[in-house]
Amino acid sequence: MLIAGPVNAGKSTLLNAWCGHDRALVSERPGTTRDLVAAEVLAAGWRLRLLDSAGERGTGDALERAGQELARQARARADLVLYLAGTGGDAAQPGDLVVRGKADREPAPGPLDWSYQGAHGRPMHQLLAAVAAAVLDRLGLTPAGLPAAAPP
Repeated sequence: MLIAGPVNAGKSTLLNAWCGHDRALVSERPGTTRDLVAAEVLAAGWRLRLLDSAGERGTGDALERAGQELARQARARADLVLYLAGTGGDAAQPGDLVVRGKADREPAPGPLDWSYQGAHGRPMHQLLAAVAAAVLDRLGLTPAGLPAAAPP
């Protein structure tokens, strides 16, 4: 699963929270992540491979553009793209699972929120559990570790 989205949307912070430890560098400086950063995590008994990616934006930095190209290539191969939406200029694509990042800065809850700070009366671990449940649902996996039943 690829974690995509604009610069500074919180992609690396989400990866670290899901891992339960620092796996990716986090900074307020846009363009910190340039390579794909992989991690394996558990979600309701399922092992998921997450890829943190370079943030999407126009840039004159050749190294940052190379990281964005790696992200585009990973998007083409991903089983699922979790698009962490920021504020404005977002470019989620059809089929992406859109999660509103930094939801603690938004006045009202959204359908699927994420924030390391927690948001709208829900602590971070509850927001993360909701994201994990949405990921499993989108992949057709049940929390019990069995494939979801095919629709009749």
